[in-house]
Amino acid sequence: MALVDGFSHLVVQVTDLDRSEKFYQELLALDPVGRNLVNETGPNALLKTNTGQMVLLIQVPEVEPFRPSSNSIHHAWLLTVEQYKKYGIDLEAASGERAPGR
Repeated sequence: MALVDGFSHLVVQVTDLDRSEKFYQELLALDPVGRNLVNETGPNALLKTNTGQMVLLIQVPEVEPFRPSSNSIHHAWLLTVEQYKKYGIDLEAASGERAPGR
């Protein structure tokens, strides 16, 4: 049985703090906690999920992938189909696959 009940925080490097903060607030409905509350070298924004976990966005000049064989940094959020539809996200277009039963 896992001993971890959840995660405390996730740190995400971004190149445009305003744009990224808007994305996480509007699409994922994260609540703003404040700006520059964390001692980081760049501007930052702290957001909170409805389950209490924090997301720290840190503005950097360029986001560097952590995995050498990849050109991206990966994290995933669990959303319902209704949430995807509410924000106009086309699941078929996003996945490149047809939805089951279609």
